[in-house]
Amino acid sequence: MLGIAVAVNIAANLLLTPWLGLYGAVISELLGYVTAMVGRWAISNRFFPIAWNYRYFLLITAAYGLTAWFQTRIILSDLSWGWSFLFRLLPAAGFFVFSWLLLDRGSKAFLTDALRPVWERLRSGISRKSRQ
Repeated sequence: MLGIAVAVNIAANLLLTPWLGLYGAVISELLGYVTAMVGRWAISNRFFPIAWNYRYFLLITAAYGLTAWFQTRIILSDLSWGWSFLFRLLPAAGFFVFSWLLLDRGSKAFLTDALRPVWERLRSGISRKSRQ
């Protein structure tokens, strides 16, 4: 699947980059990623069918695309690196908040349970350092 995605990326680069410049290269890269993602999903779904929440994945994919587009616009602006970093951090944080709000209760519980040991280790490490 990765080979097909690379071929799609190269073909799209050859077609779009001369016509659209940097934007064509960005679109080509995204087409390669989408090809790899859809292909992997199709193959894995064939062997291990899962009841996917298509609405969630479409909304997350659209939100990611908008976030990436906005961050690319900021990178190409004339802002200093510090302001650029801060302005790119805002849509990234918004993307994570949006993703979290879209999750169902079961998924949120699963993630918080999975991350609880990591959080406890961080807390215990920080409290040990503050005592020293």
